[in-house]
Amino acid sequence: MNDQTELDALKSAMQEATDFSLVWHQFFDLASSPGFVDASDPGQLEFLVPVLNAIFDAGGAGIPRAFQAPIVLRYRDSDFYHGSVDCPEHMGAFIYFKQIDQGMLALTNVRSLASTFFRFALASVDHRCAVVLPDQQQDGPVEH
Repeated sequence: MNDQTELDALKSAMQEATDFSLVWHQFFDLASSPGFVDASDPGQLEFLVPVLNAIFDAGGAGIPRAFQAPIVLRYRDSDFYHGSVDCPEHMGAFIYFKQIDQGMLALTNVRSLASTFFRFALASVDHRCAVVLPDQQQDGPVEH
């Protein structure tokens, strides 16, 4: 496995995809390669729980806001994080690239096996003079 080349390909796919399921197939292909799990160590993403809350609040789709603490792993010597999120009647996984502050969340309903995908981007905002609101016309929040 050429780690950085494959991570770069996944990062590009995540940024450009219109069919999010293809990104997840690519991630699962990468994650199933020998040594991937062994090269992933526990990590921390302080913003992850607030981002998940915002996604669940805005995402609808019958996804409850209640979830167990996410498991966060960082792939060694990279800016790539991945992990799992479980909430009632759903299981999920996320990927995140710190360098570009972008990630994706996939949630699968355990009864219907239907998956819902969310792409998210973080932006540094001076909270004293700006408000970030979701814009229904764009792929994520915009600054107003």
